[in-house]
Amino acid sequence: MDEALAALPEKQRTALILCRDGELSYEEIASVLGTSLQATKSLIHRARETLKGRLKPYLGSGEWQQDPSAASPGPKKTGSTEH
Repeated sequence: MDEALAALPEKQRTALILCRDGELSYEEIASVLGTSLQATKSLIHRARETLKGRLKPYLGSGEWQQDPSAASPGPKKTGSTEH
């Protein structure tokens, strides 16, 4: 994990570490990095996707598995409402 993280481009690595370890909001990370909010979200997303790709061979099933303690997503929103 440390090697995969170290291999990320500097801004991606920094954004991901601040998000994960620093528990900063995306807005706070954007301020630290001097980037826009959208660019910060993109950096974090690309870092996560790159790490998933690099670490996938180390998973027994070959599939990415979410942390079971992570909160499940809320109900899916649709364009219609039921009455």
